[in-house]
Amino acid sequence: MSINRLAKGFLILLLTLLLIIAVVLSPLGAPLINYAANKYVPGLAVDSVSGSPLSELTLEKVNWQNEQWQVKVSSVTLAHEWTCLLNSKACITLLQVSSPHIKQLASAESTDEEPSEPGGEITLPLAIALDKLKISDARFESPAITVQANQLTSSAQWIDSLQINQLTLSGLTLMLPESEPQPPSPVAITYQAPALPEVHTPLTLQANDVQISNIRVIQGEQEVAALDVALQQTQIQDSRIALQALSVNMEQVINASLDGEVTLSGQYPLNLTLIADLPVEQTTQHAELSAAGDLSDLALNINSSGLVSAEVTGKANLLSDSLPVSLHSRWPAQALNPLAAIELDSGVLSVQGQMGEYAIQLDGGATIPDVSPVKVSLAALLSERSLAVSALNSELLEGEVTNSGVLYFSDSLSWEGISRLTGVDLQGFSEFAPTNVNGVVKAQVSLSDKGPNVLVSDIRLSGEHLEEMFTLTGDAVYSANSDIMVANLNGALAENHFSAVGQVFNQQYLDALVAIDLQRLAALYPEVSGQLAGSVAIKGPWDAPVIDSKLLLTDILASARLSQAAANQGPLNGEITITGSLAEHALNANLQLPEHTTTLNLDGQWQNQQWQGQLSDTQLALLNTVWELQSDVALRYEANPQHFTVSQHCWEAREKGNLCINAVDYTPEQVNWDVQASALPIGLWIDELMPDLLVERNKATLNITTQGNFDPASEKVAGQLQISVSPDKWQLAGNEPVTIDLDEVSFDGQFDEQQVALSGNITSPQIGTITSQATVFPFTEQPSIDARINLANWQLAPFKPLIARMNELNGNINGELKLDGPLSLPQVNGQLTLNQGEINSEDLPVAVSQWQQTINLNGARADFEGQFLLGDGPGTLNGSVDWQDSLLVDLAVKGDAFTVNYDDSRVKVSPDLQINLSPQNVDISGDIDIPYARVKINELPPSAVSPSRDVHLRGEPPSEALVDNINADIMVTIDEDEREEVRLDAFGLKATLSGGVNVQTQPALTGYGDLRIINGRYEAYGQNLIIRTGEVQFNGPLDQPILLVEAIRDPELTEDDVIAGVRVEGPANQPSVSLFSEPGMDQARNLAYLLNGSGGLGGGQMDENSYAAMLIGFGLSSSESLTSNVGNALGIEDLSLSTTGQGSDTKVAISGKIASNLTVRYGVGMFSDEDSGGQEVALRYQILSNLYLEIVRSLYTTVDLYYQFTLGDNKPANADEDGSKQE
Repeated sequence: MSINRLAKGFLILLLTLLLIIAVVLSPLGAPLINYAANKYVPGLAVDSVSGSPLSELTLEKVNWQNEQWQVKVSSVTLAHEWTCLLNSKACITLLQVSSPHIKQLASAESTDEEPSEPGGEITLPLAIALDKLKISDARFESPAITVQANQLTSSAQWIDSLQINQLTLSGLTLMLPESEPQPPSPVAITYQAPALPEVHTPLTLQANDVQISNIRVIQGEQEVAALDVALQQTQIQDSRIALQALSVNMEQVINASLDGEVTLSGQYPLNLTLIADLPVEQTTQHAELSAAGDLSDLALNINSSGLVSAEVTGKANLLSDSLPVSLHSRWPAQALNPLAAIELDSGVLSVQGQMGEYAIQLDGGATIPDVSPVKVSLAALLSERSLAVSALNSELLEGEVTNSGVLYFSDSLSWEGISRLTGVDLQGFSEFAPTNVNGVVKAQVSLSDKGPNVLVSDIRLSGEHLEEMFTLTGDAVYSANSDIMVANLNGALAENHFSAVGQVFNQQYLDALVAIDLQRLAALYPEVSGQLAGSVAIKGPWDAPVIDSKLLLTDILASARLSQAAANQGPLNGEITITGSLAEHALNANLQLPEHTTTLNLDGQWQNQQWQGQLSDTQLALLNTVWELQSDVALRYEANPQHFTVSQHCWEAREKGNLCINAVDYTPEQVNWDVQASALPIGLWIDELMPDLLVERNKATLNITTQGNFDPASEKVAGQLQISVSPDKWQLAGNEPVTIDLDEVSFDGQFDEQQVALSGNITSPQIGTITSQATVFPFTEQPSIDARINLANWQLAPFKPLIARMNELNGNINGELKLDGPLSLPQVNGQLTLNQGEINSEDLPVAVSQWQQTINLNGARADFEGQFLLGDGPGTLNGSVDWQDSLLVDLAVKGDAFTVNYDDSRVKVSPDLQINLSPQNVDISGDIDIPYARVKINELPPSAVSPSRDVHLRGEPPSEALVDNINADIMVTIDEDEREEVRLDAFGLKATLSGGVNVQTQPALTGYGDLRIINGRYEAYGQNLIIRTGEVQFNGPLDQPILLVEAIRDPELTEDDVIAGVRVEGPANQPSVSLFSEPGMDQARNLAYLLNGSGGLGGGQMDENSYAAMLIGFGLSSSESLTSNVGNALGIEDLSLSTTGQGSDTKVAISGKIASNLTVRYGVGMFSDEDSGGQEVALRYQILSNLYLEIVRSLYTTVDLYYQFTLGDNKPANADEDGSKQE
C-alpha cells in the first residue's frame, strides 16, 4: 500500500467520522457507540461506554480475539479538546489504558511476500498533540517471550515530525523460556561479511528524556540481568541515527554511557564513544572506547584506567570476508591491588593479519609473591581451527621454561606440544624443593565428554636436591574414554632409587609394581636418616587383587629438631609385610628400637560382604612404654548394613599397668566405647619423659575410665570420664627439693558435642585443698570456660627452697575464684586472702611479718588491700592491677617507722608513696620520712661509684632496665623536728643530720633542698674538729651539690682565744678548701693553731719548712682533678702531684702509671739545691699484690723491697649513748 492511497483512505475515514459525530453528540451517543462496537467489529466486546465523545469517553472491559491473538483491556479513557479540530489539530489531553493484556494464541502462517519498496515520508492531514499517555499493568505473551510493565507515561506531538517530549517506563520484565542444551558442534573461527541494507525511516523522530527503570531479564527460573536504561536525546531522520547520553546501569556489574551517530546507508559511517565503569574488588575499572570511520575502515581506540591501565588501538574491515585486523595494546608497569598481590611490568600485545592467519605477539612480565620476577613472550598464529604456538617462553624461578605446540579447538579442545625447563629453582616454595631443574616433557592432552585424555611421554628431568643430583624419566598415559591408566616412571637421587610400573583398568583389572631402594634417607629429607627398601606389588581382578608388599627399615632416626621424643628413642629397624588377597590376607610388622620392640600380627578374611580379622602376638612401643596384648582381639566388619566391632581385650604396660578396651561398637548411626586404664605408672613416665622435673621417681599410678557414644549423623556425643592419681610424695627438683604430698587427685566429668564439664579435688598438707567445678566449651568458634575454683589453706612454707637466700617464708592462702569468658583470656572474679605472711631473706634489709592481704578480682582487674609489719613498724599495701588491654598497676604504700638494718646501720623509715606501673614507664610520687637513723660507714661499697647513665660500655647491649623509665618525684625528709635522732658516723665524721631533699629522676636525676649538719665532729689533720657550720644544698644534679662546711679546732683546746679551722665550699666535684682563723693571720700560723692549738712555729728552719711543706701538700691535693685529666690525655694512668719527705727534705713529686704494674715518680726538693740531692727519679715495680721492688736514683742509687700490710682496728663500736632509750 502506497503512502497516497493511505492518505486518501484516511480522508474518507475522517469524513465518515464527522458524519457519525453528529449522531454521537446526541444523548444516545455513548450507547450507540457501545452497540456499534459490539455489533459490527468481529471479535470485539465492550462491556460499557460512558462519557461524551466531545470531552471524555471511557470504555470498560474491552475484549477482542481472533484465531491468532487475544486482547483484554480493563479500561480505556480518551479525553480531548474538540475545538482543536477546527484548527486541523487533534488535542488529546489524556489517553489512559489500564491492564492491556495481549496474548498470542497461534503463530501466523508464513507467507512469501515480495519486499516492498521504501515509501515516502509519512504525513498527516492534521497535527496531533498528546498531553498525557498513561498505560498501567501491561502484559504481552507469546511462545518466545513474555513482556510485562508496571507503568508507562509519556507526552508527544506529531506535526511535521514525531516528537516525544518525555517517556517513563518502570517495572519492565522480559521472561524467556528455559534454553535447551545445544549439542556440541565443531568449533571454527569463520567470518562472513554482512550485507548492509539501506535503511530509511518514513518519519522524523525525536525523543527526549527517556527513562526505563527496573528492567529484569528472566530465563526459566533464573534472573539473568537487572538494569536501568536512560536516554537524554535521540534523533532519527532518514538513515541517520544520533544518540546523546544513552546510559545503561547494572548494579555491581557495569555503568556505561554511549554518545554518537551512525548512518544506516552506504558503508555505515559512524562515530561512537562508549564510557564504562566496572566495579571490581572494591575499586572501579574505567574504560573509554571510541569508534570512527565506517565498517570498511573502522578505527578503534580503547583506554582503561583504575585496576588495570592499558591502551588499545586498532583498525578492522568488517565488510571483508577475510576480516583484516590490526590491533595493538600497551600497558605500563603497575600493581594489580587489590585484585591480586602482583606487580605487572610494562608490556605489549599485538594481533595482525586476516582470517586464518592472525599473528599474535606478546611481551610482558610480572612480579609474583614467593616467585621470582616472571618474563613472558609469545609468538603464535591463529587459524580457523587451531592456535599454533611457535614460542611461549617464560623466565621464572631463576630459570626458563619454553613451550611450543598446537592448540586445536575444532571437534574438541586438545593440545600437543613440548616443554623444556632450564635452570628452574623451586626452593622459593620450600627449602627442601629441588633446584637447577632441567629437562624435556612432551604432552598430548584432549578433552572429551567423558573427561581428559592425557599422554605425557619422554619425561627427562634432572636437577639438584640438597646438593645431590636427581633424575626422573618415564611415560604416563590416562584415557578417560577407555578408563585406563598406564605409567612407567624411574627416579634416582644420590644412592636412592625408585621405579613404578603399572596399568589400571578402572573396576576391571590391576597390575602395578612399585619398588624403592632408599639407601640414604637424609638425601631426601635431612631431618631423617637411615635406609628404607622394599616393593609393593598388586595384581589381579579389580574386586579381588593379590598384594605382595615388603618394606625393610634400617637405622631410621629422626633428628631432635624434628621430634625430640622420637630422637630420644634411637634408631628404628624392622620389617613390614602385607601379603594375600582380599579373601585372605595378613599384615605383619616387627619393629625394633634400642630399648623396645613392636610386633603386630593381623590376619583377615573377606567373604560375603563381611570382613573378619584377628590381632595376635602384638606389642606396641609408644614413647617410653611397651604395651603388650594379653589376648587375641577379634575384629569384625559388615558392609551391609555397616557394622564394626572390637572384642574385649587388655594391654599391659610396665609395672602391671593395664589398658582395657571393654567395648568398641561402630554403626553409621552410633559409635559406642568403654575404655578403662588402671595402675598406669605415671610417676615412672614423668621421671623418664621429664627427668629435670623430679628429684627421684615415685610409685604414683594413674587410673582412667571413660564410656560414651557418638552419633555421626547429628555429630552429637555423650560420655563420662573419671581420672584419679594414687597418693604419693612428689619431690620437685631445684637448688633444694620441694616436697609435696598429694593425698588425693581426682577428676570426674561428663562431655557432649558442645561442652566438657569437670569437677576436681586435690588434697595435700602443703597446698591444702583445691576443689573445682569447670565447664569448657572447646568446640565453639571462640572456645570459652565457666569455672569455680576454691583454695583452702595453701601453705607457702614448702616453697621456700624455690627462692634463693630465703631464710623464712610462711603464710597460707585461701580464696574462691570464678573464671568466665574466652578460654585464651577469661574474666577472673573472686577473692584471695593471705594470712600470717612472713618473709625473711638475706637479700632484704628487714623482715616482713604479720602480713594480711586481701585481693578482690573483678573480671580483668584486681583490687587489693592489706597490712603488715616491716621490722617493728606497721604498714599498709593497697592498690589495683588491670590487665584488660595492657598491664597497669597502681600501688599505695604507707608505713610508720619501719626499722631497716644493714651492716652496722639502722634506719627507721616512714614512707607514703604512690606507684603507677605501665609497660612504658613507672611513676613514683610521695614522701619518705626518716625520723631516726644510726648510720655507720666503714667503707664504701663498689656500687658507690658507678658510670653515668649515658655511658655505654663497648660490647654490651644498651640498657633496657626498667629503672631508666622510672619517673620519680619523692620528698625525702630527715629529722624534720631536729631531734638529733639521725646520726652519721663515716670516715671520721660524727654528726646529726636534718633537712629535706626533693628527688626527681626525669629527665635526669636531680635534687632540690638542703641537708644540715648539727652537732658534728670531724677527725682531720690528727684533730677532732668541731663542725661549726655544715650545709649541703641541692639545686640540680644529685651528684653535684653545693657544699658549705666550716670545721674548727675545739676552742677549749686552742690558746689565745683563737679560732682556727678549715672551710670547704663550692660544688662537690671541685670544692674550694681553705684555712681560716679568727683573728686573721698567715697560713703557716693558722695551720699551727689548727694542728697544735698554739701559734708557735718553733725556732728552727726545720719547723718552718715542715709547716710550709704541709701547706704545699694541702694545695697540691686540691689539684688532683686537673692532674688526672692531663694524665688521661697523655695516656698516663693515675697522674698526680704530691709531696714526699719531711721538713727540709720535702719534695714536690709527679707520679703516674706507665704500665699496669710499673709506676714512675719524679721529685724536686723544695728547700735544697741540685748538689744536695734535690732531685730524684724512682721506679716501682709491683711483683705481687702487696710486694713491690723500688729503685730510687738521687745522689745515691738505692734498691728497696717493700711488703705492704695493714694492722686492723678491731675495737668494738661504741654503743649508742641513748641506746636504751625507747624509740
